[in-house]
Amino acid sequence: MNRFVLDAKGFIQQHKASLILLLVICCYFGLSLASHTNGSTTNDAAFKNGYNWVDSVIHGYLGILLAAACFIVALIIGIAKQAPMAVIGGIIFALLIAFGPDMVTGIVNSSLIVVAV
Repeated sequence: MNRFVLDAKGFIQQHKASLILLLVICCYFGLSLASHTNGSTTNDAAFKNGYNWVDSVIHGYLGILLAAACFIVALIIGIAKQAPMAVIGGIIFALLIAFGPDMVTGIVNSSLIVVAV
């Protein structure tokens, strides 16, 4: 049993990026599948409440707090390790928190194909 746990731990450490990508793909597939229930009708209101909540959180004070916290934590780690890449990573993560939902919405809306009936 202990050998199995060690092998599993080694596998997870070796393939961490692939497993995270698999998790993201599974979450996306689940959301896509859930949003396309009820057959052929367009169900735009299925996730509207969730989208509005996430949008209000990100553009509200909590989003500003999360972005600032990411930057400050990355700055502290960068100073402690004397590595500028940690600070750059914190800035990028803070920008993703601040502008990520708008970018995703823009990408999704630009790729939708509208069929005239």
